[in-house]
Amino acid sequence: MTFDRNRLRARWYQEGWYSDRTCLDAFAAAAVEHAGVPVTFLVGDSVSRPTVGDIHELATALAASLQHLGVRAGDAVAVQLTNRPECAIAYQAVLLCGAALVPIVHIYGTAQIQFILIESGAKLLIMPDRHRSITYTGRIEELSQIPTLAGIVVVGEEPLAECLAYPDLFAAGHEYRPPTVLSDDFCLLLYTSGTTSAPKGVQHTHNTVLAEQRTLPALLSGRPDDVSLVTFPPGHIAGVGSMLRPLLSGSRTVFMDGWDPAQAVEVIHRFGVTSTAGAPVHLAGILDLGDIGDRLATLLEFLVGAAPVAEDLGRRADYERATVMSNCLLTNP
Repeated sequence: MTFDRNRLRARWYQEGWYSDRTCLDAFAAAAVEHAGVPVTFLVGDSVSRPTVGDIHELATALAASLQHLGVRAGDAVAVQLTNRPECAIAYQAVLLCGAALVPIVHIYGTAQIQFILIESGAKLLIMPDRHRSITYTGRIEELSQIPTLAGIVVVGEEPLAECLAYPDLFAAGHEYRPPTVLSDDFCLLLYTSGTTSAPKGVQHTHNTVLAEQRTLPALLSGRPDDVSLVTFPPGHIAGVGSMLRPLLSGSRTVFMDGWDPAQAVEVIHRFGVTSTAGAPVHLAGILDLGDIGDRLATLLEFLVGAAPVAEDLGRRADYERATVMSNCLLTNP
C-alpha cells in the first residue's frame, strides 16, 4: 500500500480533524474561555495553582523576550524541565513564537542532550539549575560549545553570569508580536528514546497536536467534572500532551513533579482525582502499598500504557481492585 501524505491530509481536512486553526489560536481562545481554571502543580512540598489565564499572560511575556533574543517562527527551542509551572509557561511561550518546541526528558544526560540540540539546531535551551540529585549547571560549559545554540536560560534561584536568568526575561517588558504561522507548519519536534539506534526527531504540526488533543476526552477524563492526575514527565510524548491539555481545553489537572506512589495516593484523595494514566510501574507501585482504605474512592479511571503490560499485573489489579481501587476502570490501550 502506497503512503500518500497529501491524500491523507486532504481527508483529515475533509473529516474535520484538520483546520486552519493553530495552537496560537487555541491558546488565545482558552485564555478567555477558561481564564479562571486553576492548574495545580506539586513541586516538592509546595503547591501552586496558576490559572489558565495566568499561564497565558506569563507565556506571552516570555514569548516577547524570546523574540527579542532572536527566536523566530520556524526556529527550534529546547526545553528540559519537569512538571512545574515554568514548564507550562515555557512550552506555551515557544509555541507563541511560532517556533518548534523540542521537549527533552529531564533525566537525559549531557551526551543525549547534545545529540538533540545539534540534531534539532536548537537556538535556545531552557533548563533548571537542579532537580533532586541532578545538577544541570555543570553541563553548561560543554553545551555552550554547540555552534547553533545561541543561549541557555536557567530556571533557578542563583543567577549565572554565562546564562540567561529565567526571572529576568519577565522584567524586560518587551512587546509580543504574533508571528505568521500556518496550521500545517511543524511546531513540535519530539525525539524517540533511541533504544535500538540513534534517536529520531518526530515532527508534529499544529494540526496534528490539536487533532490529538481533540481525541483525548474519549480516551480519558472526558467528563466535565473530571480531575486528572499527571505523573508522566513532560519530555515524554504522554507528558507533552498532558501539559498542553489544560492550557488548550481548560481541563482540571494536577501535576506531580516526580513519582512517589504514597504521595500519589494522597494527592488523589486530597484533590478528588477521578482519572490518571501511567506505565505499569505506576500501577504496581500503588498496588504494592497494600491497604490504603478509601484513599482512592474518587478514582474512576486508570489508563495503563507506555510499556508492555504483563498479564500477571492485570490479574493482580483485577483481584486487588475490590479493596484498593474499587471504583476504578482499568484500561490498557
